[in-house]
Amino acid sequence: PEKRKSLDWETRFNIIIESARAILYLHRDSRLNIFHRDLKAANVLLDEQMTAKISGFGIAIMFSGDNDPITIDRIAGTLY
Repeated sequence: PEKRKSLDWETRFNIIIESARAILYLHRDSRLNIFHRDLKAANVLLDEQMTAKISGFGIAIMFSGDNDPITIDRIAGTLY
């Protein structure tokens, strides 16, 4: 089996920041306003430059951007 290489802390930090910015964009700045609802390490993909890409939108929900409270009536996502 192929041995995985460990990521240094600066790379890990950059992945976290990119992921947080992507989620902020989805929640606040995107025209669609999306809640991912299943964010986990397996849904953060990395390209050749180690740029984080969010995936796994199968149970995501869209909401209006009118600042009204959102009620979610069931738990969704991956349970560990």
